[in-house]
Amino acid sequence: MQLAKGKYGYFDEDTREYVITRPDPPQPWYNYLVNDLGYCALISHTGGGTSFHLSPRDRKVLRYRFNGVPPDRPGRYLYLRDMDSGDYWSATWAPVMKPLEQLEYRCRVGQNVQTISTVYRGILAEITYFVLPDRPAEVWLVRLENKGESLRRLNSYSYAEFNFWGTLRDLLNLDNCPKTSRYYQRDGVIVHNTWNDVGSGLDNMSWVRHYAGFASTVKPAATNIERQLFLGGIYRSEADPLVVETGEDTNFDGVGDWPVCGLTHHWELEPGGRAEFAFVLAVADTEDEMYGHLEAASDLEALRAGLEKIRAGWRARLARLEAKTPAAGDFDPCVNTWNPYNSYMTALLSRSISGYEWGAGRGLGFRDTLQDLMGACHLVPDFVRERLLLMAGLVHADGIAVHNYFPLTDTGDMRDFYDDHLWLPLSVCQYIKETGDTGILDEEVRYWGGPGRQRLIDRLALVLDATWRLRGEHGLPQTGHADWNDGLNPGAMESESLFNTMLFCAAAREVAALADFTGDPELATLCRSRYDEIKRIANQVAWDGAWYRRILLAGGGHIGGKAISPGTIFLEPQAWSVISGVADGSRAITVMDSVNKYLAGEYGIKLLHPPYLDYDPKWGSISICLPGHKENGAIFCHAASWAVVAEALLGRGQQAYDYYMRMAPTTKNRIAGLHEVEPYVYSQHIAQPPYHRPGRARNSWLTGSAGWFMRASSQYILGVRPELAGLLIDPAVPGWREFSVARTFRGARYEINVKNPDGVEKGVKEITVDGRQVEPGVLPPAGPGDTVRVEVVMGR
Repeated sequence: MQLAKGKYGYFDEDTREYVITRPDPPQPWYNYLVNDLGYCALISHTGGGTSFHLSPRDRKVLRYRFNGVPPDRPGRYLYLRDMDSGDYWSATWAPVMKPLEQLEYRCRVGQNVQTISTVYRGILAEITYFVLPDRPAEVWLVRLENKGESLRRLNSYSYAEFNFWGTLRDLLNLDNCPKTSRYYQRDGVIVHNTWNDVGSGLDNMSWVRHYAGFASTVKPAATNIERQLFLGGIYRSEADPLVVETGEDTNFDGVGDWPVCGLTHHWELEPGGRAEFAFVLAVADTEDEMYGHLEAASDLEALRAGLEKIRAGWRARLARLEAKTPAAGDFDPCVNTWNPYNSYMTALLSRSISGYEWGAGRGLGFRDTLQDLMGACHLVPDFVRERLLLMAGLVHADGIAVHNYFPLTDTGDMRDFYDDHLWLPLSVCQYIKETGDTGILDEEVRYWGGPGRQRLIDRLALVLDATWRLRGEHGLPQTGHADWNDGLNPGAMESESLFNTMLFCAAAREVAALADFTGDPELATLCRSRYDEIKRIANQVAWDGAWYRRILLAGGGHIGGKAISPGTIFLEPQAWSVISGVADGSRAITVMDSVNKYLAGEYGIKLLHPPYLDYDPKWGSISICLPGHKENGAIFCHAASWAVVAEALLGRGQQAYDYYMRMAPTTKNRIAGLHEVEPYVYSQHIAQPPYHRPGRARNSWLTGSAGWFMRASSQYILGVRPELAGLLIDPAVPGWREFSVARTFRGARYEINVKNPDGVEKGVKEITVDGRQVEPGVLPPAGPGDTVRVEVVMGR
């Protein structure tokens, strides 16, 4: 069934794919193909993109040119040439780009799978791209079919550019790289084995050798392994390669310059005839290991089995949470498929590489990664556990975290962003709520940059102590270089952040509850006393009559407040004042009413109002951004998700749902031409007035929006929320009369049916578990393997 159909595509309910129906959306639309061994491929809707193994900074396998024109080059291409007419085209439309009226095109975006198909002059070409589960290798599974009535003689030519491993080396060392490139072809296998410098500079070079191999299930008739020879010189491009144009292969067998994955095959297809074959690109640290990975290229059926294993794995993963609501064509595809898929990718990749992040500058951001993990606990709990312990070991002995971390080299940079460390308690508590694994608290983690180890529970106390110690003149938590909003960096680290204030209170409250649960009354009492003190001060010095100020500046003055413009009201402290409980009663309602009045708009919820018009150092680098862009008054989707959570906590289910749907993938698909980026996943921000293209989104895929909207939809709107003592059923819905949720929780399967005869937005009147009525609230965890049938009646 086609859902939420738009100009460029639709959601396929049956296959859980997004189907792109035109090859010319306003921007490249990407997907990720990954496995658990650290191989990742970024691929666009026409085959463009890059690959890396373990690190996009240090071990990039395929080249991709960012910020280029055209924007999506190069990629994983297969050219086809009719040997009788001389006509040639691309199986993925780009880069040759035949006129749209002359071909049929489809791209099916699946979970870790992408299938691109075209039909041009009677030839169907279909390529399914995926990464093998059991080895660091990607596969291009190809099917050619003659749909015409006469014999067709075709040549196919594969193409992808090898990267010189290190991203910065490939981009910056244009003198050295092509003069050191080494590669060869042997028995139809192309091998790239250029040395890679993993040192830190000319005074500390360290050369290692990696191997990437490219092979086919069918032995090629010829090879083309050097870029300029294949293209025909510098005045040609991927759109018109000389080898394809002439049908004359190079069979070059030397070294130097720019190695590519060029294998040529000859095909004769009778009417109705098919050719099925595959390419495999594998990477390794030794030649023997690489050839071992390429053995997969000899067995087409094994490759198909690997593809089915991926699809089966995702069916099982997505089955861990499935909802059926009256909004089957809008809400359900998001919460059931695209929210969890987007959340999984952000948890895995943080902000490392995308169409907007080139893979060199950012690894695992501390705050980013921990929030991403919170949205993936139900999907991949074992991975989340491992990653949490890794991140907990990036904290200095003073409780301050490394801001950015590169796992392959175990290096990090920057510190003193004073929100960073506070996300650790929130993430650990979320994981324990999901899994019941309190044993993680006794795991020991290292100190970053120093000797010794510390139990995780003590690490949580340490980071709270750090914020308590680093308070400003009013007694509220300091900002540091910046808090979550990196653009708000007005200079003095001693300024007091109301966002960090709310975040500290949320973290302290979570740790207090955790301490109660694990039997540590001393820690619980300490956290609550500090919570109460910070809450009291915040309401005394930062309340501005209808919302909270944003930053109290060192030495006097503040950012945010009725008397301050621009930057009168900011979203973050308002939503978090509700989430943390700092604002309660009528004040919480007033805060969110102010958000609705000043920040909510057609496409979502703005981060601030009004925006800064030009740079002023007293506000920080936020004012460098154009008004209505990014942090300077755009809809910052990550923060907008917090408003959904806050409204649900207040019991305003209609408002929570309305906010959610303004930014939901299905909504954006209906305005894809305006939205521009992939409608099936979240973006970082959406432009707002006064920018001249309001509604245009940027920085898709790797954004904290994904995990937070996952939680907002499943745990707060649907209201099926893990707690320390079990599973809480507490929906906040737009008056739905009936809906259901199937949820795997601590090994048990909960089948939850909710009836709402009075159409209320909040409130549970009655719960029946396996035919037995129980008190509304938290359901104790069932045994692993059990199926629990829950009937819920909403009402006041």
